[in-house]
Amino acid sequence: MVRQLGLARTCIRIALAYALCLIALVVGAQVAAAPLTELQLEAAQLTLTDFDYIADPTGELTLDALQSDSQAFTSAAQSGAALVPGTDVYWLKYQLRNSSAEPGRWHIGHEWWIHIDFYLFDSDGEMSEHITTGQLHPYPDRPVAHYSTAATAVPVELAAGETTLVFARLQASSTELYAYPTTLAANVLSEAESSKQRSVMLRVVYLCAGVLLGTLIYNLFVYLSTRDHSYVYYLGIVACSLIFTFTNFIELPAFIAQHDDAPRWISTISPSGSSLYGFFIIMFTRTFLNVRENFPVLDKILLGIIVGLLALPVLVFFGQVLLAGNISALSGLITMVMVMITAIASVWKRQPSAVYFLIAFAFFAVGIFIFLGSQLGLFPKNNLTNYAMQYGTSLEAVLFSFALGNRINLLRRENESSQQQLIAQMTENEKLQKEWTSRLEEKVEEQTRSLSSTNQELSEQNSSLFAVNNLSRELSAQLTRPKIVELVGQRIQALYPGSQVRLFLASDRQAPMQTSYASNENDSAASLDALVARVRDTGTVVKHQQALADGSSASTLAVPIRRGDDVSGALVLQGESRYSEASENLIGALGANIGTALSNASLFEETTALNRELQAENVRISAELSVAAKIQQMILPTSDEVSRISQLQLAAFMVPADEVGGDYYDILQVGDRVTVAIGDVTGHGLASGVLMMQTQIALRALLENSAVDDVSVLGKLNQSLYRNLQRMQEDRNLSLSVVSHQGDQVSISGQHEDILLIDQNGSSTIIDTIDLGLPVGLEANIDAYLDTVNLSLKAGDGIVLYTDGITEAENAEGVQYGMDRLRQVVEQQWRNDVQHIVDSVIADVRSHIGSGPVVDDVTLVIMKQPGTTH
Repeated sequence: MVRQLGLARTCIRIALAYALCLIALVVGAQVAAAPLTELQLEAAQLTLTDFDYIADPTGELTLDALQSDSQAFTSAAQSGAALVPGTDVYWLKYQLRNSSAEPGRWHIGHEWWIHIDFYLFDSDGEMSEHITTGQLHPYPDRPVAHYSTAATAVPVELAAGETTLVFARLQASSTELYAYPTTLAANVLSEAESSKQRSVMLRVVYLCAGVLLGTLIYNLFVYLSTRDHSYVYYLGIVACSLIFTFTNFIELPAFIAQHDDAPRWISTISPSGSSLYGFFIIMFTRTFLNVRENFPVLDKILLGIIVGLLALPVLVFFGQVLLAGNISALSGLITMVMVMITAIASVWKRQPSAVYFLIAFAFFAVGIFIFLGSQLGLFPKNNLTNYAMQYGTSLEAVLFSFALGNRINLLRRENESSQQQLIAQMTENEKLQKEWTSRLEEKVEEQTRSLSSTNQELSEQNSSLFAVNNLSRELSAQLTRPKIVELVGQRIQALYPGSQVRLFLASDRQAPMQTSYASNENDSAASLDALVARVRDTGTVVKHQQALADGSSASTLAVPIRRGDDVSGALVLQGESRYSEASENLIGALGANIGTALSNASLFEETTALNRELQAENVRISAELSVAAKIQQMILPTSDEVSRISQLQLAAFMVPADEVGGDYYDILQVGDRVTVAIGDVTGHGLASGVLMMQTQIALRALLENSAVDDVSVLGKLNQSLYRNLQRMQEDRNLSLSVVSHQGDQVSISGQHEDILLIDQNGSSTIIDTIDLGLPVGLEANIDAYLDTVNLSLKAGDGIVLYTDGITEAENAEGVQYGMDRLRQVVEQQWRNDVQHIVDSVIADVRSHIGSGPVVDDVTLVIMKQPGTTH
C-alpha cells in the first residue's frame, strides 16, 4: 500500500512538471512568434513576379543561351514549381521589385541545393552581380550567415521602386547530402527578419547545449561513483544530443567551420550519427527497463533495429548518403515507436522508475511530432515548432537523469531495508547462538564424562585387541599344528593370567575331540566333555556360571574353532570372574583365526606331500622325454647320408619348441630316386613326437620296399597312421608333402605349407599344395583327395620346403615373419651354396623373434639342381 501511494505521488509530481513545461513552451512560442508577423509584413514589400523555370537534365545549359531563348522557360507560380524526376540542375528566372518608398535589403534563398548561382541584372539588362552559395560551400565563403539548417541565401539590395531581374542556377545531388530538395520555391526574408531568426536560433542552441552539457557533467560524476551500466548509454545519448544541437544548426567550433570540407563532412556523418544515437537510446532502454528478462520478444525486436542502424555507416561509406538519410529517418521512427511501446509495457508491469522513463521519452517524441508537423504544414512555423525537437531532446535528457536518480534512490531504500532486516536477523541469530552454545556446553560436559568412561573401556579392549592381532600375525607365520597349539596356549594364558586355558581338537569331523593343550595338566578335563560337545553340536559360544561351596563362583567360556563349515575344536577358559561381552567377542574372533591357521597348516602338509610326489613324477617324465628326444634326433637324416647324395645339393635344419617336437622331415635315396618328405604334426610334445616317429618309420618302409608312386605311398601311410591314432585315442593329424627327384624331374604330392620353386636367377614362384591332399590321419581314406604336381628342374633351379614355425614366428609386437620376408632372403642368397642359404634364413628368423621364446617347431629343407648355370 505504501509503495502504491508513493508511486501515485510521483506520477502527480511528474504531471505537474509536464504541465508547467507545456505552459512555458506555449508562452515562449507566443512571445517569439510576435516579431515574425511584423517581419513578414516587411518582407511583403518585396514583390516576386514572372517566376519561370527550366529543367537542365544534362547540366550543359548556359546563361547566354537562356538569355537569347526566353521561350525555353516555363511559367509557374512560386508555390507550384515542380521537380522533374532524374534531373539535378534547374534554371529559374524571376523579377524582384521593391514596392516600398524606402530602400531595403533582403535575403533570398533556396533549401537543400548544394550549389546556387545568382545572376542579378539592372534595369538596363546588364548583369550587376554574380553570387554563389549552396549547402556544400564553405561556411566563411557564404554571403549570408545562415538562420536554418536547410536554407542558403544571398543578399539583395534594392532602392525604392527598383526592379531587378534574377537568373538562378540550382544544382542538387542524390549522393552528396542526406536530404534532397523538394521544391523550386524561393524563401524571401528581410535582412532584419533574417538577423532576428538567427538570434533566436543561437539562443535556443546555446540554451539547449548548456542544459545538455550540465546534465552530461553531473551524470558523469554520478556514473563514476555508482558504476551503473545504464549511465554509460545515458551519457552516450546526452553526448550525441549535445553534438547534434551544434551540427544541426551549423554552429561549430571555429577551427572546424573554417575548414573547406566541413559542410560535406557534416552531411556525411549525419546519418551515421543518427544510427549512433539510436544505438544508445535502444541500449539505454534495454538496460534501464530490463527488457531482456521482462519482455524477450521486444528485446529481440530492439536488437534487430540495432543491426539495421549499424548498416547506415556502411551505406555512407559507399556514397549512398541520401539513401542512408532516408533509412535513418525510417529507423528513427521505428525506434521511437518500439521504445514507446516498451516504456508503456514497463509502466503497465509496474517496473520501478518506468513512469519517469515514459514521460521523458514522451517529451522527445512530442518534440519530434511538433517539428515534423510544422514542416508538413500541420502546425504554424514559429519559435516553438521550429525548435520543438531541441526542446524535447533537452527535456528528455533532464528527465532521464531524474529517472536514473529515482532508480538509485529506490535501490538505496531497498538496500537500507535489506540491511535493517539483516541486522535484525543477525541479532536473532546471536540470541539463538547463545542459547545453543549454553546447551551445547552442557551436552559436551555430559559427553565428555561418557567418553572418558568409554575411552577407559576402549583402552582395555585395545590392549586385548593388540595382543590378539599380534597372535593372529604369529599364527599366520606358523605352518605346523604343534607350534600353532603351543603358541595359542601361551598367548591366551598371558592375556588372561587368572584363567585356566584348554584347547580341544579333533583330527577329522567324525573323531572325538582330544585335549591338545592345557595350562594345568593336573586338572581333569572330564568335567568339560559335555560343554565341549555342546559347542561342537551348536557351533556357538557357550558360557557357564557355577556357584562353589565356599561362596565363590566359577565362570567358563567356550568358543568353537571352525575349519570351513565344520567345528573341529573348542577353546575353553575357566576363571573366577565373569567374562564380559567384549571378552566373548575377542575370544570368538581368536577362535576363527585359530581355525584358519590350523586349516593352513593342514594344507601346507598336504601341499608338501604333493610336491614331493610331483618332483618324483617330473624326474620320471623328464627322463622319458629325454629318451624320446634322443630317439627323434637319432632317426633324422645324418650329414653323412645327405652328403652321399650326388644328384642334388641338400641342406636341412630342425629345432623343436619342446624337448620332443612335432615337425618331421626325412631324406631317402632309393637307386637314383631321391625323396624328401616334410610334415607338421598338430601340437607338439611327446604325443606329437611319437606320431612323427611312426610317420618316419612307416614312410621309409613304404618307400624302400614298394615301387609304387608317391600318391599310393601317402594313401597307405594314412591308413596305417589313422589306425594307430584311433588305438592311441589321440585327436591328432599331420600335414605332409613328399617331393621325389629323379634326373631333372620332380614330383610333389600331399598337402603341406606352400612350396617355393626358385629358378637359377633367384626368382621364386609359390606352389600351393592345398589341392594335393588332406592332412594324414584325419580321415580313414584320403585317396580321392591325393594328387601330384610334376616339374622339370634346370641347373641352378631348386625347391624350398619349410614348416609354419618359420612363416608364423612372431616378434615382441606380435608381427609374423611371413612368406614375403622368407622369399626375399632366399632370393638374395640363392647364388650361394644351400647350407649358406639355410643358415641365412634361420639367422634372419632369429633376428625377427629377438629375445622372445620359440613357440613352435622350426624346420627348413632346401634342395638345388646341380650343374653349371649361365
